[in-house]
Amino acid sequence: MRSLAHLLLIMLAVSIQPALAQGWDLVVCAEASNLPFSHKTEQGFENSVAEVIANELGANLVFTWVEPPFASVRDHLIDTGQCDVIMGINDGHPHYLTTVVYYRTIYHFLYLDNSGLDIESFDDEELQSASIGILVPGRGGISPIAQSLSRRGLANNQKSFTVSAAQPNPLLQLPEAVLEGIVDVAVVPGPIAGYFQKVLNQPVLIKPVQPQIDLPFVPMYYSVSMGVRPGDESLRDDLNLAITNRWEEIQTILDEFGVERLPLPTPAVSGR
Repeated sequence: MRSLAHLLLIMLAVSIQPALAQGWDLVVCAEASNLPFSHKTEQGFENSVAEVIANELGANLVFTWVEPPFASVRDHLIDTGQCDVIMGINDGHPHYLTTVVYYRTIYHFLYLDNSGLDIESFDDEELQSASIGILVPGRGGISPIAQSLSRRGLANNQKSFTVSAAQPNPLLQLPEAVLEGIVDVAVVPGPIAGYFQKVLNQPVLIKPVQPQIDLPFVPMYYSVSMGVRPGDESLRDDLNLAITNRWEEIQTILDEFGVERLPLPTPAVSGR
């Protein structure tokens, strides 16, 4: 006769198997209208990378749309457990436990391909007579681009474009201003520059800002990872393994979206 403990083990196994077959939910915070990064139609590259990661983890991908798309809203969703991970976070962000870096990018100059301009540095003389567009976060603060322009006496040439939650895909407003002749030159992150030129096929030239570190110490590049809530080392470690295992697939997605980036070796992450 079977013991009560043996029967309980059988019942437990039966109850667990359907749950394992159904997987678990990986809930990702994502902005509803912020191409090329994310969109509620799931057409952004972060949406595609999230799908790859969820597949690797055997999870069901669920998006929680961050509306309005403010950092404070996103942070609250992570802190309260309403989502598990955010895809595009600066490496070492103080509010998150961050994964290995999955791409490193650099700011780019963007201007019309028939403008006659050839700009690669903030020291190029052509900038002295050009109107220069930069993106300004809605929360304020001084961007590294504004610092570099101010140090060269180019603050009066600067035209700021506020990243506003009131408009769809606000990061694309600046390259569109170049097309419309509102500014001569834009300085934008690599993912925006490459997407606008290569995916949207707009008649612009893009050049990475040189040097990569503007003296005395203003980096023109930044490294991007995924973020989870502090203390969730288990999920962070799982994400690290997923990023490593699907590295080439992730890089292919970035290529398809024209994400301009700096060379980055495949991370070395040991198994758990």
